[in-house]
Amino acid sequence: MPSKYKRLTDRTFCSADMKVATEDVLSGKYSYRKSAEEHNVKKSTLALYVKKAKDVGIENVSFSPHFVTCQVLSNELEASLACYLKTCSNMYHGLTPKATRRLAYEFAEKNHVKVPDSWKANKLAGKDWFTGFLNRQPHLSIRTPENTSLARISSFNKSTVGAFQAKLEEVLKRHEFTRSDIFNLDETGVTTVQKTQKVVATKGQHQVGKVTSRERGQLVTQVGIIGANGIALPPVSVFPRKKFDKHRMLSGIPDEYGATGLVHSSGWTTSDNFLRVLEHFVAHVRCSKERQVILIMDNHESHLSVPAIDYCKENGITILTLPPHTSNKLQPLDRTIFGPFKRYFNQGADDWMLSHPGQTLSIYDLAAICMIAWDRSATPSNIKSGFRCTGIWPFDKNIFSEEDFLCSFVTDRIAPPTENKVLEKNVDASLPSTSSAQPLPKP
Repeated sequence: MPSKYKRLTDRTFCSADMKVATEDVLSGKYSYRKSAEEHNVKKSTLALYVKKAKDVGIENVSFSPHFVTCQVLSNELEASLACYLKTCSNMYHGLTPKATRRLAYEFAEKNHVKVPDSWKANKLAGKDWFTGFLNRQPHLSIRTPENTSLARISSFNKSTVGAFQAKLEEVLKRHEFTRSDIFNLDETGVTTVQKTQKVVATKGQHQVGKVTSRERGQLVTQVGIIGANGIALPPVSVFPRKKFDKHRMLSGIPDEYGATGLVHSSGWTTSDNFLRVLEHFVAHVRCSKERQVILIMDNHESHLSVPAIDYCKENGITILTLPPHTSNKLQPLDRTIFGPFKRYFNQGADDWMLSHPGQTLSIYDLAAICMIAWDRSATPSNIKSGFRCTGIWPFDKNIFSEEDFLCSFVTDRIAPPTENKVLEKNVDASLPSTSSAQPLPKP
């Protein structure tokens, strides 16, 4: 039988109406036909329930459709199981389909629910039950999770986010910043080996290939800067070279676009290069001590050098750094810009490989592809959505709900006391004492 079989006829009915219709027939109030029409039930089905009531008594008859009776877990138990699965997913400890089936069997055994023999033999629920369970719970689906480090999970908690929001609110009120004065800066990397897109191929073929320029790509760092009013500055590219060649590295980009190119042997952002990024920022934003702005970014060591901080002070730039390992939640660029940017870049690199058969994609071809991808992704609607969903602008300290903080629940600990404890006088100072040791609180 297909897993998504659709019944051609509607055999559902209201249990209360069927019970009343059966009582009316047994009491002689109505005939079969009249009672079925009066209570909107099928005459043939009503006849079956009347016969069963005469045989075993109406108090021993279950007036519910057969397919509901054969459902292993009741609707209430399935709703409870679905709520648990959703909570596990929000805690970044979601269950796989097989683990869910095993949990369903254990859940049924714990609640003394009669289960099929195949469940008992395999110690887990069947595949057909799991398919039906997902159909009955439309808010659940099988998703491919994104790898998230334990550092990010544990760092995104109420205390850390609350401290950042308090500092942000203080800075916004102190300088009376408006939408046009708030900016976000971050880096992302692109390589000469793109992530290939899906293609149409022979059904059943085990290996399907797609051409790339080489086995391992060369990294080029892209520095993106966006403003809360919806503007996006031209990107800054850091190439893995020692000497800058504008004609080759920024080929395909018109001069009036305003892009900047930098070099470093690794292709990464350094303290010296970040100072050049700040100069690029000031040249486009035209900030000063009279017109100050706030720049929100992560606390990478290259961002916080003494020359960079002095330059920011001289040009009216207030730096606000994000808490460590929280950029995936608090940074607008990570929330709404870099995802589409990577997708458009991969599409552009794929198109380049198809239109240049037999040639390899080099770092000198990336600038033009990145320009198109940046313009398509850094749209005013995406930028404003990024600042809004992080609660930066409009400022909203309640943007994150209790479910958003569930990811740090596993690693939460009770804050240590701040008051100094007086040691007992009879403890020998020359020997370590374990008498005052307390067990760690349970997570």
